[in-house]
Amino acid sequence: MNSKTINQETIENILNADDIDIHTAKVLEQAKAHVDFIHGLNLETYNINGSSSMRQIVDYRIDTLEKSGRTFYGAKECTLKLGRLAPDHPVSWIAKKMENNILVLIIDRKSNGVIHAMSTTAKTT
Repeated sequence: MNSKTINQETIENILNADDIDIHTAKVLEQAKAHVDFIHGLNLETYNINGSSSMRQIVDYRIDTLEKSGRTFYGAKECTLKLGRLAPDHPVSWIAKKMENNILVLIIDRKSNGVIHAMSTTAKTT
């Protein structure tokens, strides 16, 4: 996958992966109908980080969400995948609200493919 967009086809490919948890799979189903994924998200608008700093960001978000009583589904698996990459491997983080959930995609910026998908429930007020 060398496209610089994330679209419905990308979402379908993620859903076909073996390592997606049930909660995130449900959020991915919601994403297929979201206007951003119908038209395609342009990856050029997202910041690029090294995989080691992205792993620290994911670990931090796991901790802060757990403290607020929320689960970051699939995040622990993501940190393992990021740990297998070179520390300076370029990655991006995309977060999109889907109904009452938040979908987070970690993107490999060398191949523009999805490294991992995660999700959490949106904060309610």
